[in-house]
Amino acid sequence: MFSAARHPAMISGRRGGKTVASCVKAFLYAHEHPGALICLTVNTYPAIRDIIVKTWYSLFGAGLGKMWDYKVADATITFPNGSNILLRASEDPDKLRGLTLAAFGMDEAAISNQHEAFQVLQATLSQVGYPHQGWVTTTPKGIRSWIYQRWVKNQLKDGAELDPEEYVLMQAHTRDNTYLTAEYMASLEASYGDTKWAQQELEGEFVAFEGQAFPEFDENVHVKSPPVGMKFKREVAGFDWGNVRPSAIIECQQDQTGRVWVTREWYKRRADLGEILNAMGDFPNRVYCDPTAKEEREFLQRSGVGARKARSNDFALRVSLVGRRLALVAGEPGLYISPDCPNLIEEIGSLTYAKQRGQDILNDKWEPGSDDHAFDALAYALMELDAGARGRPLPTIKLQWGH
Repeated sequence: MFSAARHPAMISGRRGGKTVASCVKAFLYAHEHPGALICLTVNTYPAIRDIIVKTWYSLFGAGLGKMWDYKVADATITFPNGSNILLRASEDPDKLRGLTLAAFGMDEAAISNQHEAFQVLQATLSQVGYPHQGWVTTTPKGIRSWIYQRWVKNQLKDGAELDPEEYVLMQAHTRDNTYLTAEYMASLEASYGDTKWAQQELEGEFVAFEGQAFPEFDENVHVKSPPVGMKFKREVAGFDWGNVRPSAIIECQQDQTGRVWVTREWYKRRADLGEILNAMGDFPNRVYCDPTAKEEREFLQRSGVGARKARSNDFALRVSLVGRRLALVAGEPGLYISPDCPNLIEEIGSLTYAKQRGQDILNDKWEPGSDDHAFDALAYALMELDAGARGRPLPTIKLQWGH
């Protein structure tokens, strides 16, 4: 919070106080440097309201109208001393170009691919007369991420060295947040167990996930929104019921070449069937569900949702369908995932096979504690879009997406 480095990073487990730290740092900067223009980002526009604005009001709500004001239409926090804080989404880096900033802060910077946004914001640090800073706060996401490259290795991908005094790393654990109750921490620790997920999500550590299911997945390649005006020939949704774990709805659209675009997701832990039914109204009415979830599927059908049984629940088939679509053919994959689907992106990038005591990698289940419901929902939708999916892994074939 008080680091004067040009690019400090706070890396912590979930609920480790990252957003609070970023908001406090921005508030102090705006107060101490009259006339400064600052930008705070999260990955999507809804997250501005749900994360930054909500946290800001909880911290500084008593000062509204006196110490600061919020212009909703402009998504800008204003101060009597002339400082302004812009609240922006990093999912479209081009919209961040042209700014002249004194400082910026990126929250949850490891979600999706925000490296380009960081580089764009770096170039905006040119407001004259101010100590320039650009900070990031996030839960870590593996040792292949750009966050790890810059703040742990102090290198770019091409091997160029970065100044460690400029890229200062501060790490914290979830349990360091003294506002979390003992019951809450006990629940999380029981849920994650002694896994690498716990090391990442609770300890705030950069973890190498051995036995990664989809090593070909690259956010720089696979995370992409469809071009404006693109015509689709088919659209379906996949749904996986999570009970106390996350439930997920995934929307898939297939273009004229056969390529699949994942355009939306709905993802919620401990969601009840009423919440799921309400969410279904925003998705295609052809929804393919876990074939073993008969009770939930029939409830949706009675409620007017076009819920259908997916073709199979076979683990190997699900992995095969997604893996084949991620494969590059003539430099392009058969599957793109919108930046608006951070939970699916995280699952695809992190799912790893479970191991026995002898450390042999298994291929019929995931590492304990892994979230896989968005992945399953995607697989159920792909079963309908990919001809030949009938309950066992598809043969290895030469794929041609529109070529």
